Amino acid sequence: MYTPKHFKIEDEQQIYEFLKQNSFGMLISSHDRLSASHLPFSIDQKAKKLYGHMARANQQWKELEGDEVLIIFQGPHAYISPQWYAEENTVPTWNYMAVHIYGKFVIQNNGETVMNQLESMVDTYESGFETPWKVDISSEYNQNLVKHIVGFEIEIKNIQCKFKLNQNHPIERRKNAIHGLRTTNQHESIQIADAMEKSLSDH
Repeated sequence: MYTPKHFKIEDEQQIYEFLKQNSFGMLISSHDRLSASHLPFSIDQKAKKLYGHMARANQQWKELEGDEVLIIFQGPHAYISPQWYAEENTVPTWNYMAVHIYGKFVIQNNGETVMNQLESMVDTYESGFETPWKVDISSEYNQNLVKHIVGFEIEIKNIQCKFKLNQNHPIERRKNAIHGLRTTNQHESIQIADAMEKSLSDH
């Protein structure tokens, strides 16, 4: 990922917080051909691993044992109009937040481990609800479903993080862009405005 110094994020805690908030990623591989799957992931910062699963009918996993793969995690993104800067000689751009992870793909053959990973993933995503749903992995219904998926882990080798939030612009221009984003009243524009404000307060 092309990442000019203005936009490069190296703080590990900040990166993992982003991953936990944006954990639906795109698994990309190039064994004999380019393949991509859109999947939810569990993030283990301490072990430096990602955990996931995909349909057994998905051909991608059959090619990947031991291969290097790329997982892309996309955060909010928004168009930036030059009119918001209220200055001449400005152009449109697109602000966004993204993390690229390169790692080794390892198929998880231990059924109990896969079920534990599934339970942990469900618990993570249910935790934000007032009354979280609890999965019964041991039920006959779920046991049959598990037979149709393949669990895997990614041993993280390299992380690239880019938050393109107008950091290369003067502060006043950035504030004007934040105001402009908020006038659009679009969900991701508001998220980008929030991220831009945070980047201002961090410096």
